[in-house]
Amino acid sequence: MEIILKKNLFKLVNRYSVMDSNGNNILRVEKRLMSMFNTYVVMDLTDNYICEIKRKMLSVFPNYRIFFKSGRVINVKKHTGSIKKKFSVIEEGEEYFIEGDVLENMFNIKKGGEVFASVEKKVINMLKVYDIKTKEIKSIPTIISIIVALDIIKYKKLAYLI
Repeated sequence: MEIILKKNLFKLVNRYSVMDSNGNNILRVEKRLMSMFNTYVVMDLTDNYICEIKRKMLSVFPNYRIFFKSGRVINVKKHTGSIKKKFSVIEEGEEYFIEGDVLENMFNIKKGGEVFASVEKKVINMLKVYDIKTKEIKSIPTIISIIVALDIIKYKKLAYLI
């Protein structure tokens, strides 16, 4: 299945829209206004809460946690110190591997040795557009929340201004 994640670069409200390959909206991601923890909420079209993406306070490197309604927690963290920046994505002992270069905008998210999602980022008409391909339809909220957390970390300075 192909999913498209879009974000307008110059809107005052920090919001992502998630669509299928036919252009139908399937999810929304919005930043909570007046949030101390730089919190984003992933919702379905009927405003049902799926998960929250929150910045972890008092961490040396950018660190976001994804809290799902079901109780699952995924930690997305950026490590520096080498020439290439490394990102880790860990869910309660199980690690997702980022293959490729997140900063070069083409990467795969692997889980259990298999490609979980293939991601390609483009900038089209003042929109950041992530083209995501996955086989696991039920894992779309997980994939979207990981990509949004990676996007926030990559553009951290801008995320705090907007």
